[in-house]
Amino acid sequence: MLQFALEVLADPSVDHFTRLHIKRDPAVCPTTLEIRYLRASRLVHPDTNNDTSGQAAIEASALLNEAQRILAKPWERYPYLAELLVPGVMDATKQLDPIFLMEAMELGEEVEAARQQAEARIEKQYEIEGKLVAYAHEIEELLRSENDDKVRKAARLCHEAKYYQRALEILKREKRDGIPD
Repeated sequence: MLQFALEVLADPSVDHFTRLHIKRDPAVCPTTLEIRYLRASRLVHPDTNNDTSGQAAIEASALLNEAQRILAKPWERYPYLAELLVPGVMDATKQLDPIFLMEAMELGEEVEAARQQAEARIEKQYEIEGKLVAYAHEIEELLRSENDDKVRKAARLCHEAKYYQRALEILKREKRDGIPD
């Protein structure tokens, strides 16, 4: 039983959803993910296995850690799932619409201006957080469809969302670096 578990969990061709026995869905229950991760981790931990399965246990542990890291974070999970559904889709959708890129440049200018004033920074931060929530909902719906065209659209939205994530990080970094609320 242990050897079988090690072989399955250490197999790099097994996707992370399968590895943690979680339904392939863009929204993953954090509690379920944590329980499944801890259970599998205990099963394959290198310190609890004999020498004959040591390497497999190390490989399985590394893959479990990677699975937990990716599936726990929506903005890592979405592109991962898109790639499972339509291999190569993230690379194929990297080229963004010029109109969106203009909007992204404007966003950068707005963020730069908002950084200097606490109230404007907080307002812009809330605006961007709302935009990211809307992106997440749309991406989840598109990925659930498992339709290739919709998955491509979800992948493009993942790329677009990175611009908003970076802008939000700039605003949050500014908050940490000394501008009081």
